[in-house]
Amino acid sequence: MRLEGERISVNDLAKYSIWPKRIFGCEEFAVKKKTTEEVTREYNSDKWGMLLDKIKSSNGNLEDLLSLTYDKSNMFPILIGNEIVLQNHFSAFNYYISLVAQTLKQYLPIHNLVELGAGSGNIILSLSKDEALKNANFYAGEYAQNGIDLIKSVAEKENINIIVGKSDFTADKIMDFAIPNNSVLFTSFAAICVPKLNDKFLDNILDLKPALIVNFEPCYEYYEENTILGLMQKKYIELNDYNTNIASLLHKWHEKGKIKILDVRKNIFGSNPFLPASIIVWRPTTYEG
Repeated sequence: MRLEGERISVNDLAKYSIWPKRIFGCEEFAVKKKTTEEVTREYNSDKWGMLLDKIKSSNGNLEDLLSLTYDKSNMFPILIGNEIVLQNHFSAFNYYISLVAQTLKQYLPIHNLVELGAGSGNIILSLSKDEALKNANFYAGEYAQNGIDLIKSVAEKENINIIVGKSDFTADKIMDFAIPNNSVLFTSFAAICVPKLNDKFLDNILDLKPALIVNFEPCYEYYEENTILGLMQKKYIELNDYNTNIASLLHKWHEKGKIKILDVRKNIFGSNPFLPASIIVWRPTTYEG
């Protein structure tokens, strides 16, 4: 896959984003602590609440959801591996969906596909249209009620059969509804909202008895300390109080023999060049499939 567009250098980023000035202290910016109240405000009230209102006043289908979410006209710096490409966010999203789908399809057949932290449903609903995945049973867990309502509304309009419920990465039970054993679980830019994940998070995932877990998540530990961009990415995580330990937690459990990491692809994509995601594929060591 290749995302077309003009290639630019790290030195050009300040032309397109306010973040270099904030990262280097040229402009004041207070750290945004990811408290429960802040996450609820940012996602339930602001992000998904406003989007839900717009969906209700439109046709309310998946095309509307994506067009209301992603800018098709303005150009932004997108990070693809080691290249920074100017492209609109709608095209960047389509590239990302292809990346997610191609990653998951390496592990076919997938009978039950579960997204934890599904947001507006833009990813799992898009995956339901993929020819190789469309016959799976779909499940979406989301923290914000307005996100849950968005997924249900668009799925109903699209006639997508999906079970939707509450998912909280910090709760005693990570989901408030049942999924089948041996499901394939994935997260996408969701675990970043918990600054520090603990062992209970992985215990709760293993309690779901999954066949496979794929995390498409920014990994603070994978950002390079000997490049300007890598240092900017680390600082961006710190200023936004995003997660700093998902990769080290997974590697710790792998070393202890509790899980088996099957694949790692570092810093592969970011619609925001300061927050690229890595891909970590793993499964329980007790899986016998």
